[in-house]
Amino acid sequence: MAQQEESVRGAYWAEIGKAWGKPFVRRTEVEAFTKGVLKGKTIANFDSRGEGPEGRAVLGRQCLYPTDHLVEWLISKSQARKK
Repeated sequence: MAQQEESVRGAYWAEIGKAWGKPFVRRTEVEAFTKGVLKGKTIANFDSRGEGPEGRAVLGRQCLYPTDHLVEWLISKSQARKK
């Protein structure tokens, strides 16, 4: 059952990544990308601890994440809550 739930969560984030239609997600767009699940500041906190998505690029004052890397990171961080 747990493996099935993990597969469903992975499919959910993969669908969101496909629907995004852009190669990158700006940190300021993370909240829209995740449908309000995470805010850009949360990702910034993970980055500051060295635990953020791989492939981050900084251009001027903009922080960008490759969409596929962000999706992989979201899948790795997604887990079912124990009751």
